[in-house]
Amino acid sequence: MADVTPRAPTSRFGAGEPVPTLIMRGEFDGIAGFDDLMNFFARLPNPDKQFTVMPGISHASFQQKNYLTVYQILRSFFSRPDPVYKTTALPARRSSA
Repeated sequence: MADVTPRAPTSRFGAGEPVPTLIMRGEFDGIAGFDDLMNFFARLPNPDKQFTVMPGISHASFQQKNYLTVYQILRSFFSRPDPVYKTTALPARRSSA
């Protein structure tokens, strides 16, 4: 099995904004190794990330009996509220002299 860790992204996409990342692995996945994925996950630069092991699923998650689990995980990830620590900077006030 090939180690994907050296190919982990080390830069940010877009205009300096970190990209939220979801990695999903089937419990019985014989292709994507757990340790390799955990190493890859650890190297992702954004703290806004999630690693999920899907119970009862192998590698082809959308073609499994438990495929609804995949949709539930995706829906949950994409409907999360924004983190509270993300704030917009207030414009600097100009002093009236």
